[in-house]
Amino acid sequence: MSATDRPELVRSIGRWGLTALVINGIIGSSIYGLPSTVSATLGAAAPWAWAAAALLIGVIPACFAEVASRFRDAGGPYLYVRQTFGPYAGLQTGWMAYLARLTASASNANLFVIYLGEFAPGMTGGMRNAVVLTVLLGGLCAVNSRGVGEGSKVSGLLASAKLGIFLASIVSAAVGVTLLAAMSRRVVPPVAA
Repeated sequence: MSATDRPELVRSIGRWGLTALVINGIIGSSIYGLPSTVSATLGAAAPWAWAAAALLIGVIPACFAEVASRFRDAGGPYLYVRQTFGPYAGLQTGWMAYLARLTASASNANLFVIYLGEFAPGMTGGMRNAVVLTVLLGGLCAVNSRGVGEGSKVSGLLASAKLGIFLASIVSAAVGVTLLAAMSRRVVPPVAA
């Protein structure tokens, strides 16, 4: 290897793998945990609040895409800030991004255990929570340690599952609203004396 050759990252994710990563980043576990809280707080205005939040949040990935297109090296926010504002700001940004991802992962795993407890109460509670979390996170670590390609496949499966559940929820809600509207329009004949 000459002095000018630099090792390159293996680029094996591909377009659909990257799409799955973006979907998994956007559709987090809170999409299944927050709607009831938002609906209870905002009532009929909740769908409008979700739409407004989606538009506002959509600006962030657009900014990241624009900035990322200007760099060839890997590094994400750390790289962008380091190149723009210097190494100290880059270090702060790198640590903040790391801590944000760490707490988000912990939150997602915890919400998974809470939901699992609703569907299979015997699998959670006390020490069983630690076992479930160890199996969940250990399994994901094992897959990722096998390589980027394997992790990308699992990410695709998880994104498909999330989208499937999300779309099934939307369809079932639409069917429920339609049936409820049809039932409310039905005229009940008067009872004959």
